[in-house]
Amino acid sequence: MEILELLRYAADALDRLKIRHFVTGSVTATIYGEPRYTNDIDVVIDLPFGQTHELCSVFPAPDF
Repeated sequence: MEILELLRYAADALDRLKIRHFVTGSVTATIYGEPRYTNDIDVVIDLPFGQTHELCSVFPAPDF
């Protein structure tokens, strides 16, 4: 999975679960015009207590 596909997958999953989140780091730096070539996505989430299992279920092993 390419990095932008992964970002879309993660954002869609978090939206479906109604988990507040934002993307930061090199992905946003690149969008705002300062290219940085790292191979990661930095996402900050506001995970409600008790929703860990539900979040993990949308990122099943061994794919994630």
